[in-house]
Amino acid sequence: MCVGDRSYLLCFRRLLQQYVVDMYIKLETMRLDYLRRHQDDLRTECYQGLLDSVVSGVREGAVSGGGGAFFVDGPGGTGKSFLYRVLLAHIRSLGKIAIVVATSGITASAFPGGRTAHSRFKIPITVVKGVRCQMSVQSSEAHLMKCETIIIWDEAPMADKCIIEAVDKLMQELCGNRMLFGGKLIVFGGDFR
Repeated sequence: MCVGDRSYLLCFRRLLQQYVVDMYIKLETMRLDYLRRHQDDLRTECYQGLLDSVVSGVREGAVSGGGGAFFVDGPGGTGKSFLYRVLLAHIRSLGKIAIVVATSGITASAFPGGRTAHSRFKIPITVVKGVRCQMSVQSSEAHLMKCETIIIWDEAPMADKCIIEAVDKLMQELCGNRMLFGGKLIVFGGDFR
């Protein structure tokens, strides 16, 4: 019971505080509900921007010979694999070669033409600093690497830093330049947290 001027002010402060908390909860609930109901639209907009950037990177890379690196970050279930499949289909529909690799075999088997990074780039199983890929420059795989337009690497955060550096050196050696990944476009994906 509020009695006296001081008590009324105290009661009003508590009521105001409760009102602010209730409104915050209501707004946050509405925001989360909107995100849940429109998740596909929001994700599509986000990934459409990335798709446009990669496709323009492919176009510009074909003209200028410069590559680039993209990082797709997100936990499981956010549509990264769907994005990779769309990228693969689009790049291949243009008549260009797109290579998809993954750090684990189970993940690699989920993509058309997917292989593990160790298999595709001939990376030794035991990885130490300064490791080199065992691919011959005259092999048919090396010719494929020279002709490819884009590399999509899923579950990249699972790979050791030495492995990614070895692939970078291999691509530079095959393409005959010192650009990042030999001037090829690369999309790294996974959960970077």
